[in-house]
Amino acid sequence: MILKICAIAVIVSVTAVLLREFGWRGVPIFAVISFVGILSVAEPYLTSVKEVFSSFSDDFGISKTVSAVLKIIGIGYLGGICADVCTELGSATVASGVSLVTRLEIIAICAPFFIDIVKLGTELIG
Repeated sequence: MILKICAIAVIVSVTAVLLREFGWRGVPIFAVISFVGILSVAEPYLTSVKEVFSSFSDDFGISKTVSAVLKIIGIGYLGGICADVCTELGSATVASGVSLVTRLEIIAICAPFFIDIVKLGTELIG
């Protein structure tokens, strides 16, 4: 899989450089469309990784925790990629906003676990 994705990425990158050299201004849009294409190639493999984590969580009864970890990883990557795309398109302010919202959403997902840890700590102390 990685060889196929790397080959596609190299071809897209070379094409983008050539298009930029010829003065085409649609290179950022070409890059975003290419990124979506690369994700579509990787989608079957990402689904199999999700299934492995799901079976792992079902076997050990920790589905709530694994689900939260998968959400955090997904949100982190998606927010980072979106911020990078916005920066590449020249919208640094929008990229900063996306990064901030991504971090806040991750904190919101972690908050119930933090509350459970504090409750457990107070029960152990008291």
